[in-house]
Amino acid sequence: RAVLNVQFKAYAELAENEVFIICGSLPQLGSWNPDRAPRMAREALGSGCWMLEVVIPTQALVEFKLVLSGPADIDMRWIGLGESEANIIMQTGHDAESGCRFLSEENLPFDLSFVDHWQMIEVSDESPGDKMSIPESDSKPEREDVDLQSESGSTRQDSHNTSAPADTSSCNESDCESDSKSICLAPWTGTTLLPARESPTRPLDRYPGIYAAESDLDLNLPMRRSLSCRALPESWHEARSTWELGFDKHQFLRSECKALGERARAAVKAGNSPSELARLQLTCLELRARLAQALEDERPPETRDLEHRGQGRTSGEMTLVEVNSQLRDILEQLRECSRLSLTAERQKESQELQHRIESAVFEGALHARARLALPTSKVPVFMMLPLDWAEDDAMGIRNEVQLKAQLECLKRCGVVGVMADVWWALSEPAPGEYRFGAVLRLCALLRELRMELQATMSFHRCGGNIGDNVKITLPAWVLEVAADYDLFYRGPTGDVSEDCLSLSADSRAVLPGPNGAPRTALTCYGEFMTAFAKSCSAHIGGTIIEMQVGMGPCGELRYPSYMMSKGWCYPGVGNVMANDSGMQKMLSDATGMTAPPDGLPASVNSMPEDAALFRVAWRQRGGDMALRQGAAKVFFEWYTHVLLEHGQLLLHEAAAAMDFVDPGKKLSLSVKVSGIHWWVQHPTRSAELCAGYNCCTSATADAYVDIAEMLTRAAEKSGRQIALNFTCLEMTTMPNDELSDPEGLIAQVRRACTMHNVPLCGENALGFDMATGSHEFSQMQKQIRSWSRGPDRMERITLLRLEHAFNAGRDPHALRQFIASI
Repeated sequence: RAVLNVQFKAYAELAENEVFIICGSLPQLGSWNPDRAPRMAREALGSGCWMLEVVIPTQALVEFKLVLSGPADIDMRWIGLGESEANIIMQTGHDAESGCRFLSEENLPFDLSFVDHWQMIEVSDESPGDKMSIPESDSKPEREDVDLQSESGSTRQDSHNTSAPADTSSCNESDCESDSKSICLAPWTGTTLLPARESPTRPLDRYPGIYAAESDLDLNLPMRRSLSCRALPESWHEARSTWELGFDKHQFLRSECKALGERARAAVKAGNSPSELARLQLTCLELRARLAQALEDERPPETRDLEHRGQGRTSGEMTLVEVNSQLRDILEQLRECSRLSLTAERQKESQELQHRIESAVFEGALHARARLALPTSKVPVFMMLPLDWAEDDAMGIRNEVQLKAQLECLKRCGVVGVMADVWWALSEPAPGEYRFGAVLRLCALLRELRMELQATMSFHRCGGNIGDNVKITLPAWVLEVAADYDLFYRGPTGDVSEDCLSLSADSRAVLPGPNGAPRTALTCYGEFMTAFAKSCSAHIGGTIIEMQVGMGPCGELRYPSYMMSKGWCYPGVGNVMANDSGMQKMLSDATGMTAPPDGLPASVNSMPEDAALFRVAWRQRGGDMALRQGAAKVFFEWYTHVLLEHGQLLLHEAAAAMDFVDPGKKLSLSVKVSGIHWWVQHPTRSAELCAGYNCCTSATADAYVDIAEMLTRAAEKSGRQIALNFTCLEMTTMPNDELSDPEGLIAQVRRACTMHNVPLCGENALGFDMATGSHEFSQMQKQIRSWSRGPDRMERITLLRLEHAFNAGRDPHALRQFIASI
């Protein structure tokens, strides 16, 4: 007989003790029992490709799900189609050309696919259509032929036929002798079965005393309609009795209709959404089509039950007509409930909108305005573009066709927009000469796709930090002057950072202007943002909904204390960057100190206990920390204060630039704050302190509260919403030697933002695979708190990062599920 050898494939990065199981309606797939279902195996050691080869019958409708099994098969997760986890349905063909197909290829989990091969198998030693031997009561030879024939003389029929076997009640009971060596015919399969003592194969648990043939495929082979015999073994009567108790396909359809009715009643009682009810309706229609086919197979006179002899409808037809009537009632009920549910859902949406409006006072005016503007989801998700998304002349998009396909894929997943770096070096190659052609082309593309843009004013260098695979320096005309006038940050060992200009350059008018007049760095930043706003005025407040203002290395409000380009390795505390001439002059003018205090880290990779100022006496064995008294306390409080003052001045320039083209204040601003999570549990919090975040010079010192207060002052002065964008959302606090606590740090920042009514946004610190990064997405989902109605819920999420190698043709299922969950 013909069968299909199907090879399934799925793609997922699972834990070492996890495995996929394919469990479904066929015996080969465990008959919905995962303990008997086959397990998938990795294609190769360490590979994310899982494979399974299984032989299934032709002309069958196979339903199954993927089961993700945990350690010792204790934790099992059933995975189906889409959010409803519906059964995956496969239709097998009737010949080698038709093959198999999924009835629904949308929302297949884990890129599930298959390859099928048509092949012939040997069902038994003799074809069921030929003669078989059973004992006869007279001469009692060891085996004698039994004729198999249908009422019309046919010896074969369609495998979908599900009629009952021939009535054998007319057989003479006295002629039937039980012989342990006899071969019996299973009426629902049309294949030979051997008694227990001679069977070479395993027992069939559901049929006592009967042993299955070599392959479970026999359970789906066509049955025979009549049996001319003088005697039948006992196993025949046992099998026929079992079949009559409900294993025929008619009874299976009846049971399936009954289960569907229970699901429909449960869905109506639970008040499910119209989309869920529509899926149930589709299931009903599919079952109705199968009923119609079964009824059509039942009607030819040669396939009618023998007891009716062609007079009226057969018992099988009556069963199918009854089930069809029940199914029609279920469909009518579902359609009516769908109509009522749609009306109820609209009323619910109206009530939710009214509730959000009433809660605007609690959430704060700025916070509520952003919350009510969300069109589809509670927390919008953005994606960072590649660092080199723009061409080198900043006038076009690099690989625009590929980028459009990627954006279309992201939009289908629920991503609402992108974040793009607007590099100072590319967009102002000469003083006062601005190029924003690439931004305008990107805005046109996003408008076409109905997506939004977060534009980042990148006044820093790209290259030499974590995740930097592109090198973009500061403008050449800036580098020349900065080297001459000592405008770069310098550490205690003489290391110079060219990541960005020192904040001391904000007030030094030494950079060239378009007309030859010298400018301060702050003026350069302001004029650059003004030129950007004027060039993109048609998109400000529409496509461009946010501008993130770069304030230091990696665009973050901090000092370049840890630089991989200078040999820094995690978890070094970094260096204090205040030894350039401009910073020393500012220190002297403000405090009278001529240089930073002694006892600071001697190396960028020093540990806290290596520096005298960061060394502490544990467990109350000494007095107060050195950082809380004397010159160290004065220096670090000044060190943090001037950094915050630099951020406030930059925000003032950004707000003034936007006021030219956006008087309605539709565009919001944001500031990025680094998630320096290592040594957070050390009393001195030295890694944060070197970067300019003071949380230790007094018992009440909290750098993040200070930053939130600064953003609130800037927002009140400008009349614009200003958000705090924090990193390391995907990280988990685990036992470690670096006293790292990212989750505790995020909680501290959240409290500061809530206290001062500052919108909190977030992003992941390190990149990961968007298609399979379920762990990272799970951690981010927890930190976003999308379920909350209060100000602790995050405003927006930006994911790091879309790479050129992103395959737009592959479904990033983990990303899609993450967005749907928030």
